[in-house]
Amino acid sequence: MIKETFYRAGQPAPRLGVSPLSWANEVLHALGAGTDAQRCLQEARQAGFQGVEMSRLFPREPGALRALLAQHQLQLISGWHDGFLTERSVEQELDAVHNHASLLQENGASVMVYGECGWMADNALDVPLNNRRLLPHDGVQAYGDRLSAFAEALFAQYGLRLAYHHHLMMVAETLPEIRALFSACSPAVGLLLDTGHATSAGFSYTQLLEEFADRICIST
Repeated sequence: MIKETFYRAGQPAPRLGVSPLSWANEVLHALGAGTDAQRCLQEARQAGFQGVEMSRLFPREPGALRALLAQHQLQLISGWHDGFLTERSVEQELDAVHNHASLLQENGASVMVYGECGWMADNALDVPLNNRRLLPHDGVQAYGDRLSAFAEALFAQYGLRLAYHHHLMMVAETLPEIRALFSACSPAVGLLLDTGHATSAGFSYTQLLEEFADRICIST
């Protein structure tokens, strides 16, 4: 399935990108403390990657970011957005994402990673995994409708495809939750394939490839 996705006749060979999470955590700043952008990007390039995701290590001014990435011959491929569509309206979420989406757009990214940070337990990092807060079944369709409208507007305004991150402790963690959510969403909502979060949630990531191959986002 991966070979079919990336190696269709006439298509160029795939390029590889990496998340700077391998160098510095976005939430737990003690993990990677002392690491700067130059080290992260230099080592990413030395490892053979052609692109990176956005990071707290990088400047958020479009021109400065463009110059920094060019220095290391790397492209910006995506960036995580803390979404709150379980609590916000589509209009509120579009206001919240504007600066981030503009930065991605101006630096050539075609994908934005969406992580649902609403509807989480208080002090989620200290809560056992089996005590996470679950979105009620009767709220999934309304959430999916907002997510779809947001994804459609994101693409129309910024040319960014939304890649929904199935994630531990968030709205869509298990395979049944992912299935239910994507059944409630339009095709505008893409999927980020995370092998680690799939395994930790108790299922094989190959099931996502089998069921959602056409929804998995690839940065171009």
